[in-house]
Amino acid sequence: MLGGYQDPSAPDYSEPSGGWRWVTGEPFSFTAWKSGEPNNQGGSENFLDFWRFDCGYQWNDGGGPAPTAPFPTAIEWDADCNGDGIADYGQIIADELADANLNGVPDCCEQGEPCVIGTQAVL
Repeated sequence: MLGGYQDPSAPDYSEPSGGWRWVTGEPFSFTAWKSGEPNNQGGSENFLDFWRFDCGYQWNDGGGPAPTAPFPTAIEWDADCNGDGIADYGQIIADELADANLNGVPDCCEQGEPCVIGTQAVL
Protein backbone atom coordinates (compact mmCIF):
# COMPACT_ATOMS: atom_id res chain seq x y z
CA MET A 1 0.00 0.00 0.00
CA LEU A 2 1.18 3.53 -0.73
CA GLY A 3 0.70 6.54 1.53
CA GLY A 4 -2.16 8.03 -0.46
CA TYR A 5 -5.85 8.34 0.33
CA GLN A 6 -8.94 10.05 -1.00
CA ASP A 7 -10.27 12.76 1.31
CA PRO A 8 -14.04 13.22 0.90
CA SER A 9 -13.86 16.50 2.84
CA ALA A 10 -11.35 18.05 0.39
CA PRO A 11 -12.62 20.93 -1.76
CA ASP A 12 -11.43 19.12 -4.91
CA TYR A 13 -13.09 15.82 -3.95
CA SER A 14 -15.00 14.02 -6.68
CA GLU A 15 -15.26 10.37 -7.61
CA PRO A 16 -13.23 8.71 -8.81
CA SER A 17 -10.20 10.96 -9.24
CA GLY A 18 -10.57 14.02 -7.00
CA GLY A 19 -9.42 14.66 -3.46
CA TRP A 20 -6.37 12.41 -3.41
CA ARG A 21 -3.80 13.28 -0.74
CA TRP A 22 -0.47 12.02 0.59
CA VAL A 23 -0.36 11.17 4.28
CA THR A 24 2.72 13.41 4.53
CA GLY A 25 0.77 16.47 3.32
CA GLU A 26 2.99 16.86 0.26
CA PRO A 27 1.28 17.93 -2.99
CA PHE A 28 -0.33 15.07 -4.90
CA SER A 29 1.22 16.04 -8.21
CA PHE A 30 2.88 12.84 -9.50
CA THR A 31 0.63 9.92 -10.44
CA ALA A 32 1.20 6.48 -11.93
CA TRP A 33 -2.37 5.23 -12.30
CA LYS A 34 -3.01 2.13 -14.39
CA SER A 35 -5.15 2.95 -17.41
CA GLY A 36 -8.78 3.12 -16.23
CA GLU A 37 -7.81 3.86 -12.62
CA PRO A 38 -8.87 5.27 -10.27
CA ASN A 39 -12.34 3.88 -10.88
CA ASN A 40 -13.95 3.58 -7.43
CA GLN A 41 -15.06 0.04 -8.24
CA GLY A 42 -17.75 -1.04 -5.81
CA GLY A 43 -18.18 2.54 -4.61
CA SER A 44 -15.68 2.40 -1.76
CA GLU A 45 -12.13 2.60 -3.12
CA ASN A 46 -10.40 5.40 -1.26
CA PHE A 47 -6.80 4.40 -0.60
CA LEU A 48 -3.85 4.11 -2.93
CA ASP A 49 -2.18 0.81 -3.60
CA PHE A 50 -0.15 -0.68 -6.36
CA TRP A 51 -0.41 -3.92 -8.22
CA ARG A 52 1.75 -5.83 -10.63
CA PHE A 53 0.12 -5.70 -14.03
CA ASP A 54 1.47 -6.97 -17.37
CA CYS A 55 3.33 -3.68 -17.82
CA GLY A 56 4.84 -3.58 -14.31
CA TYR A 57 3.69 -2.01 -11.06
CA GLN A 58 1.07 0.69 -11.39
CA TRP A 59 -1.32 2.48 -9.07
CA ASN A 60 -4.83 1.32 -8.26
CA ASP A 61 -7.46 2.72 -5.93
CA GLY A 62 -8.23 0.13 -3.28
CA GLY A 63 -11.21 -0.36 -1.03
CA GLY A 64 -12.27 -2.17 2.08
CA PRO A 65 -9.95 -2.60 5.03
CA ALA A 66 -6.32 -1.77 4.39
CA PRO A 67 -4.42 -4.92 3.40
CA THR A 68 -1.72 -6.36 5.62
CA ALA A 69 1.69 -7.87 4.85
CA PRO A 70 2.90 -9.47 2.64
CA PHE A 71 1.12 -6.92 0.46
CA PRO A 72 3.60 -4.95 -1.73
CA THR A 73 4.53 -1.78 0.12
CA ALA A 74 6.54 1.30 -0.78
CA ILE A 75 8.35 3.44 1.73
CA GLU A 76 10.04 6.79 1.44
CA TRP A 77 13.55 6.71 2.84
CA ASP A 78 15.71 9.79 2.81
CA ALA A 79 18.48 9.07 5.34
CA ASP A 80 21.88 10.02 3.94
CA CYS A 81 24.40 9.32 6.71
CA ASN A 82 27.41 9.67 4.40
CA GLY A 83 26.25 12.98 2.91
CA ASP A 84 26.68 12.02 -0.75
CA GLY A 85 23.18 13.18 -1.74
CA ILE A 86 21.86 9.66 -2.34
CA ALA A 87 19.48 7.87 0.04
CA ASP A 88 21.47 5.26 1.94
CA TYR A 89 18.80 2.59 1.57
CA GLY A 90 18.96 2.87 -2.22
CA GLN A 91 22.70 2.33 -2.07
CA ILE A 92 22.19 -0.72 0.13
CA ILE A 93 19.66 -2.19 -2.32
CA ALA A 94 22.03 -1.48 -5.23
CA ASP A 95 24.79 -3.36 -3.34
CA GLU A 96 26.91 -0.21 -3.23
CA LEU A 97 26.98 -0.11 0.60
CA ALA A 98 26.99 -3.07 2.99
CA ASP A 99 24.31 -3.59 5.66
CA ALA A 100 25.25 -6.84 7.41
CA ASN A 101 22.68 -6.49 10.21
CA LEU A 102 19.88 -5.54 7.76
CA ASN A 103 18.76 -2.48 9.73
CA GLY A 104 18.75 -0.10 6.74
CA VAL A 105 21.85 1.80 7.92
CA PRO A 106 25.11 1.25 6.03
CA ASP A 107 27.73 -0.56 8.11
CA CYS A 108 30.30 2.16 7.37
CA CYS A 109 28.04 4.82 8.90
CA GLU A 110 27.42 2.75 12.03
CA GLN A 111 31.14 2.13 12.45
CA GLY A 112 32.13 5.76 11.80
CA GLU A 113 34.25 4.75 8.83
CA PRO A 114 34.36 6.34 5.37
CA CYS A 115 31.83 4.82 3.00
CA VAL A 116 33.61 3.66 -0.14
CA ILE A 117 31.62 3.48 -3.35
CA GLY A 118 33.76 2.48 -6.33
CA THR A 119 36.98 4.44 -5.85
CA GLN A 120 35.42 7.37 -3.97
CA ALA A 121 35.32 7.55 -0.17
CA VAL A 122 32.63 9.68 1.43
CA LEU A 123 32.40 10.45 5.16
